[in-house]
Amino acid sequence: MVDQSINFESAIRRLFPEARPNIDYIIVADFDGVQEIKYWGYDAPQPSIQELQIAWEEHLDNPPIEPPTPAEELQAVKLQLASVLKINAEKEIELQTLKEQNASILVDNANKAIDLANIKQQNAEILKLLAENNIVGGTI
Repeated sequence: MVDQSINFESAIRRLFPEARPNIDYIIVADFDGVQEIKYWGYDAPQPSIQELQIAWEEHLDNPPIEPPTPAEELQAVKLQLASVLKINAEKEIELQTLKEQNASILVDNANKAIDLANIKQQNAEILKLLAENNIVGGTI
């Protein structure tokens, strides 16, 4: 009796990765799902049910890694692009914040320079008054 739980196709692909389905071998299944190798033309002995069972169990224990489909690759690229765009937007906001902080610092420095110039002017006027009233020695 054939074990119906074996996937003949996957077992054969594990045993003979170069074998081409429907060219090198043909698998048929009846209405109950019982599979049979109907044609074997591959350049190796046809595998026994025991060999297929072992290959199927190996397949279940360590299934092959399927390459991503083009749609999956595109989705991955879209996610990467979205991530880069998000980081770029965050950096743009950070840059704008730094520009605003820099402008604020420049305004503060300009105001301090004006305050300093006013204080120097006031000091000069005070010194002039002191000198004119002979409170401080020297002439201006």
